[in-house]
Amino acid sequence: MPTEDGEVHIFSFDKPADLVAAIKSDLPSSGTIITPEMATVDITQGLDSIASQASSVRRLEDEVQYASLGTTAEIILGSIQKSPRYNKWHNVAKTYRLGSKIDTQVKYGLSGVEQESGSIEAPLERERRIRLGRAVLICSELIFTYGEDEAIAQGIETILTPAAWGVQTPGFAEFNKPRIEAAGGIDNFNRNNMEKVVNGHTFRDIPSLKRVIVADRGMSGNKPVNSVHTRVE
Repeated sequence: MPTEDGEVHIFSFDKPADLVAAIKSDLPSSGTIITPEMATVDITQGLDSIASQASSVRRLEDEVQYASLGTTAEIILGSIQKSPRYNKWHNVAKTYRLGSKIDTQVKYGLSGVEQESGSIEAPLERERRIRLGRAVLICSELIFTYGEDEAIAQGIETILTPAAWGVQTPGFAEFNKPRIEAAGGIDNFNRNNMEKVVNGHTFRDIPSLKRVIVADRGMSGNKPVNSVHTRVE
């Protein structure tokens, strides 16, 4: 799914193997490819299974890195990375280009599920890199843009977001049942929430921001909230 200008391509798949197969077989010749949050992880097994998936994740990352040799496009891959602390992991987005890993962005603004998992943790120090007026924010970080470090607030025009917005956490549907029914179903509910976050938080907090592009993943029949949001002047 390319954006209108063909600059960014959203590769959205629920299963890691399907995503990597698509990257290997259907690479655009240029631009930027963005994938969902933790795209190399089978999240149906739960976040406490991450350690047991580490070797599979590394293999998939190696395949994507090798595939990047065949294009000038950058590939932003949602993945995981070992934390310095024992049995802890970072939620990350790794960028590959021409066969090399050129950047790793670590998620700072963790969701409640991540904080409670005991497996995922935020890094102690923040380092947000801006390249060509673009930054990578991972899923729930779109909510926490108020008071962000100065780097992201100065001159950023595009946010690229690997997300798992369509993933339903335990108890989520029951807790939100009245609101889901009022929205006309879980997919509409998820999409409406994404719109509220981007328009009510992200665009408001970053005045220079023009676009937010989201590559999402679904689960248990929920549709991914793949979307392009443009500031309305």
